[in-house]
Amino acid sequence: MFLKIISRLEETVVNLIMVVLVILTFTNVVLRYVFNYSIPGSVEVSILLFAWIVFVGSSVAIKNKTHIKIDLLEAILPKKYKKIVSLLISIMLVILAACMCFYGFIFTYDVMGETLGASNIPKSLVYLAFPIGFGLMGIHLMNQIVLSLKEMW
Repeated sequence: MFLKIISRLEETVVNLIMVVLVILTFTNVVLRYVFNYSIPGSVEVSILLFAWIVFVGSSVAIKNKTHIKIDLLEAILPKKYKKIVSLLISIMLVILAACMCFYGFIFTYDVMGETLGASNIPKSLVYLAFPIGFGLMGIHLMNQIVLSLKEMW
């Protein structure tokens, strides 16, 4: 139940941010080339939105198992060993996600009080996408590990 709520929220957030980013970018391009005017701070807002799309979107890709991977080893191994290798990779990725989440919060804390130039948006909002995205990835990876272990036993 908890995972379904997180998954729905992630997908909704990514979709909503994507719509806002496209509208903002399109509007700014039209204003710039037709009226020779640019929305102040729009580039910074675009960077903020893009950061959130990348990291939360990566979490969605992990959940859906649509992330990029090299599957050479997986292709040559028997089915029994594929599951073991997949489980080991997921465990390593959880450790990586935990480290990235931890250091992401440190980096976010380090920029507290700083703002982006024209828009005065706190830098921490951009940096916060990093630990939140990796935290969500870790949650999905742990769920995949639990499901793999249930399947193996």
